[in-house]
Amino acid sequence: MDRRVKVSTANTNPRAPFPIPAGFPVRWDDPSDAFLHWRFGQSHWFTQMTPFDFTIDGRMVWQGMDAARRHYGQAAQRTEVRRINTYYYLAQNPLPLSEDERARIARESDARIEAAIATQRPTWENDWLPELRGHHAWWEAFDRASATDAALAMHGEESIRRMARLWNLHFLILTPGYAAIALFQQLYVDLFGDTPHLELQVFLQGFTNKTTETGRALWHVAKVAETIPEVARILAEMDPSNVMPRLRAMPAAEAFVQAFDRAIAEYGQRYENWLPSNPSWVEDPTPAVKSLREMLWRPDADPDARLTRLANEREEATARARARLAALPESDRARFEFLLPAAQLGVVLTEDHGYWIDTRGTYKVRRVFVEIGHRLTRRGTIERPDDVFMLWPDEALAAVAADTSSDHREIIAERRAEMDRFASIRPPMELGTPAPPAPPPLDAVGRASARFRSAKALAGDETMMRGVGASAGIVRARARIARRLGDTSRIQPGEILIAESTSPAWTPLFASVGAVVTESGGMLGHCAIVAREYRIPAVVGVAGATTRIRDGELIEVNGTEGTVRVISAP
Repeated sequence: MDRRVKVSTANTNPRAPFPIPAGFPVRWDDPSDAFLHWRFGQSHWFTQMTPFDFTIDGRMVWQGMDAARRHYGQAAQRTEVRRINTYYYLAQNPLPLSEDERARIARESDARIEAAIATQRPTWENDWLPELRGHHAWWEAFDRASATDAALAMHGEESIRRMARLWNLHFLILTPGYAAIALFQQLYVDLFGDTPHLELQVFLQGFTNKTTETGRALWHVAKVAETIPEVARILAEMDPSNVMPRLRAMPAAEAFVQAFDRAIAEYGQRYENWLPSNPSWVEDPTPAVKSLREMLWRPDADPDARLTRLANEREEATARARARLAALPESDRARFEFLLPAAQLGVVLTEDHGYWIDTRGTYKVRRVFVEIGHRLTRRGTIERPDDVFMLWPDEALAAVAADTSSDHREIIAERRAEMDRFASIRPPMELGTPAPPAPPPLDAVGRASARFRSAKALAGDETMMRGVGASAGIVRARARIARRLGDTSRIQPGEILIAESTSPAWTPLFASVGAVVTESGGMLGHCAIVAREYRIPAVVGVAGATTRIRDGELIEVNGTEGTVRVISAP
């Protein structure tokens, strides 16, 4: 049975329920859940989740968001999550408020967020970042291998508490950053008239961040490989999974191995699809090796030169805007100069927070449970170490702390069988009962965000799909469907990546693919930001892209217009 906080919700929604498809039975433990509007995936989690994933990277996320909403005085809502047939579903339920209450909350929230925007940089540098570093130092200081079982269990409990705090920081950091971006874009349009949304992004591009740093670090490792012909040959010809064992045995490859290990130690605490039950690059560097090979095939894709070009474009656009501002009132100029750097920092922190929280933070928790998995395997209570991720974290912690652990092999086998049973099912995008339309936002940030929020995919046909144009340009090439990072091994340079979503572990692919199309995301999502930094077309929010497009089809991606067109069959 799935673990979650139960909330009684009366049936106040008279709308007809969503149909439940065959092969996807839904049993509501709380009957009132049937009257909530449940959405699948919600930007990140479009693959199956183990109980560990659901706890650490699913439920905790939204608890952190609700806490941040309270901190910034935003309208209260009840956020609930469920793991239904191994898939992630979310229901967000605004609490009923009168118009007067909504207006009062909007005024208070606007004031708090405006103050947070004003102090965003010092708060990041003096409070949030030092706290994040402190959590990571605490994890690094603990010797997992030599700890007693009881000490390891206590460390695991504290790790979960700290991870909950990190998810709260996640939204404390993002809220003023996203607000600054939305308010800056609204200000620009108010001052200068309607502007294509991609033109607005030029003011926010060309800054280094932890995501693009990863690509730059691997690029410089590839440059080391180029200086050692035998290393370059092995990278180009050998199966990526066998490359590093081979090179570690070669004295001539020592300089390359050292450079590679430094890059992985710094940037390899990441895994595919945002799920910490998956091995990290530290444990399995195959994705990084594949990226190095593709970089050798694309010697012109210099990330430092690309960053310089982006920064120059940004400064030129900013100079033009300031020239236009000269004729406007001082209050407009002051507002522009207040919001522009705040929005630019917001984009950087959109990626940097993920480095410290979404990947490195959950990786640290993963390491604790990997050690627990090894101990339970030696005891014979689970079959193999990664079985620990099929347990709920409290089950795993209780098991390792107990003098005589219960045998978990049967329940793990049942849970793995459930994963297998639903692995080939495409879950419905919505369950429960449709929610009534939300009232328009009254707060300034909400109004600005709604103005630039990612649009839903527009109606199309069998050959034309529409989404959100997230990065400009037009590319025609073969489509390659990738539902997992492992599926990308067959993508050739210049081909078009079609995915449900991308995560930081996918970033190096952007250096070699011709364009990206995803089913989820918006203008400020990971895919959109990274695609703009890599100067490749991207269309996000294309409903059903991984099923409507066939692998190998020749397609055209127009990131400027937000369209994807099928040209010919494979």
